[in-house]
Amino acid sequence: MLSLMASIFVAVPLGPVRPYGLFGFGFIRQRTEFSTGSVISNLSNKDVGYNAGAGVTYKFSKAAGVRLD
Repeated sequence: MLSLMASIFVAVPLGPVRPYGLFGFGFIRQRTEFSTGSVISNLSNKDVGYNAGAGVTYKFSKAAGVRLD
């Protein structure tokens, strides 16, 4: 399987708590090769995919924090 995805990440700084969201899209290619006895079969599928998500980051300091997805 090969996937090539591009995403946009947007965060809102509200002090130490930062909610964020992301959305992306891209291309997915699946390829399967198998044999049964004397028959060899190649299967290939190309499709468009997307992803979306949200979460919150809490910063304890400049270098440490916790992220919930």
